[in-house]
Amino acid sequence: MKKILLTSFVLANFLIISSVFAYSYTQPCTKTGSCSCNSGWCINDESCISSNCGYECPAPKLNSKLTSNDCTPGNNNNCECIEVLDRPICSGSTCSCTVSGICQYTCNNGYEWDGNACVLSVSNTPPQHANSGTNTTKTGSSCKFYEKWYDLKGNLSSYIFSTNNTGSWVNDTSSTFAQVNNSWVNVTKTLNSTNNLLIGWKIYAKDTNNAWSVSSHTLTTIEADVKKPLWKNQGQSNSTADPRKEIKLYAQGYDEIGLDYAWLKTNETGSWEVYDTINMQDATAWKWSNFTWSGIGNGVVAWKIYYNDTSGNENATNIMTFNVIDVAPETPMLNSPSNGAVNQPLTVKLNITVKDENGDSLDVTFYDDENKTICSKKDQENGIVICEWKNLLASTTYGWYVNVTDGTYSVKSYTWEFLTSESGTTTTTSSTTTTTTLPAETIPTVPSTTKPEGKSKTPLIIGGVIAVVIGAVIAIVFFTSVSRPSL
Repeated sequence: MKKILLTSFVLANFLIISSVFAYSYTQPCTKTGSCSCNSGWCINDESCISSNCGYECPAPKLNSKLTSNDCTPGNNNNCECIEVLDRPICSGSTCSCTVSGICQYTCNNGYEWDGNACVLSVSNTPPQHANSGTNTTKTGSSCKFYEKWYDLKGNLSSYIFSTNNTGSWVNDTSSTFAQVNNSWVNVTKTLNSTNNLLIGWKIYAKDTNNAWSVSSHTLTTIEADVKKPLWKNQGQSNSTADPRKEIKLYAQGYDEIGLDYAWLKTNETGSWEVYDTINMQDATAWKWSNFTWSGIGNGVVAWKIYYNDTSGNENATNIMTFNVIDVAPETPMLNSPSNGAVNQPLTVKLNITVKDENGDSLDVTFYDDENKTICSKKDQENGIVICEWKNLLASTTYGWYVNVTDGTYSVKSYTWEFLTSESGTTTTTSSTTTTTTLPAETIPTVPSTTKPEGKSKTPLIIGGVIAVVIGAVIAIVFFTSVSRPSL
């Protein structure tokens, strides 16, 4: 206890002594009136601080710009005002350093403080513009002049379009902006027909505060392309065409400005229609356009190739023809009922596919195996044809085939057979699968004296009983040995 009291006493004395010593150290004084700082201390922000007497940089004050270079330490009359991001800060205003090292100034008229620098006052900012241009410079063409305008205050008012396109400057009538925040100006004029002419155009715009702004642009006219593309070497691989084979149709095209597209037109349908198109990729040299024809038709087919250039000029080759020979229809394809199908209903739908390469209309006749007509279908196009065969007899085999003609050629299919069902109520046959309805399944009767086959459960029961008995014996022996007193 004595040690503790002694230690406390010593510590208290030390604190008292330290406090006295510290209090006796020279303190800075607050600058009041003519009061000055003690030696080793400097005035900063109306107080004395310990430093090397260089100016510190306190936080910026309203309407003030402060950086480490604003004021030269030790010289209150030297102030360097800095421009940030090319924005005027001190230009035209009086700058001076305060005793605390702050460069103070007042923004010029038309500018305001944004918390960091002097910027153009919003109330005095005129409309601004961007994204200007024209859609063409070709002489004598209809040209759209366009430009986007916007206003920081959202006070767009009106604009005036001006150009010297006619040889002297002419101002259009003032027009109102479509939107007040940002708005496109679109003006269409017919360009002067003089080639290589420098044309100027301007847009004067103002806001509701009557603050004006103007944009100024120029364009140089170029002579409009009115020449049609040229062509040569038109030809075809054969003057007679088999509809089952291809025929080549071709020509060469040229344009000094640039070929755009080539397209083939044919009249096999009875009217001129575009058959195919090729992108000529703005070619400025002679370029082949090769087309392949493999369409349907019969007799004479006429064709020609068109070319256009990037200026929209168009030209076409001469008309040439080739003769498409008439060929026989293909052998009809029998689809269903499949050959050898059984259990067919007493009304069967005969399904086939027909095709003619010339695209001729086809007359289709279905026959039985005794050459009797089942049904006839007139003017059939390429594709599926169906005939319904009714009133068939049960458990009877029927044969059938088809004859197809295009008016010139006739073709006959092979013969297929099918068997109807006994009851006449069953199957649905497709071109690939026959589905047959079977009679209900009969479940045999099992005599009551016959035991069902299966494994006996008796061994399992006996095994379980034995396991229980053995477990009980083991338990008795264990508990007896545990409770037996030691001898």
